[in-house]
Amino acid sequence: MTGARPKLLFDWVSHPLTPVREIFPIEDNETEPSLGKGFELPLGSLWLDEENQKWHRWSERWLVIQSYALARRQQQGLEKRLLNAEKALAKLAAKPGQDSIVWQESVEKILQRHRVSEYLLTNIDKKISYAKVYERSGRPSLNRGATRKSEMKANKGDRFMTNQLLLSAPALG
Repeated sequence: MTGARPKLLFDWVSHPLTPVREIFPIEDNETEPSLGKGFELPLGSLWLDEENQKWHRWSERWLVIQSYALARRQQQGLEKRLLNAEKALAKLAAKPGQDSIVWQESVEKILQRHRVSEYLLTNIDKKISYAKVYERSGRPSLNRGATRKSEMKANKGDRFMTNQLLLSAPALG
């Protein structure tokens, strides 16, 4: 559809101008389950023939229908995409060594790949704690090298994704 029709159709579906009715199979047996629901709209159309400068007018009847089977398939597809996106995000969380910018880009790519970015809101909360990890065993001294180990956690909903980062640092006093 082109022009203003998509917006009109969206408005009609949101606020039907005629009563919405259940749709049954052609046998007209209402004991069968309903196939969907919908409504019809009588519309008039105009067209100008530029050669003859003559207007042509006709009537149309638009049927707007929602199929229950199609709605179920679309819902199942969305649930499958959401589940696959969650699995990919959990797999991403297990990868060590990424900073938060690279991680955010990876999260956005996953959401776009699974076409769920408009359904999920993600937030990466970074919690970094440092612990001194000595390079060799023995008693602590000022000359003994150490590394700083940081841990970053990201929150997606009520789940936490963790990522381990190892940062080299000079000896800590």
